Amino acid sequence: MSRQSLRESLHPARAIILASALFASIHLFSLSGDGKLVYIGIAFVLALVLGAAYEYTNNLTVPAVIHGTYNAVQFAGAYLTATGGL
Repeated sequence: MSRQSLRESLHPARAIILASALFASIHLFSLSGDGKLVYIGIAFVLALVLGAAYEYTNNLTVPAVIHGTYNAVQFAGAYLTATGGL
């Protein structure tokens, strides 16, 4: 039995789309409230960006830095909202 990655089985773009859809759908079960569909959409788009960044650079550090930057911006926004600004 041969094991292949999605990228080896499908065209890279299709593999990224499928993996992104799976990633976003897994998050659906842990969410509740009005904004969950927006969050799923954001998770899907972020996964597309991270997958494309890896495919383009073939370097895991690049999507890791993008993800860290995304998290930092989210944290900063939450902090500023909670504290009323700087």
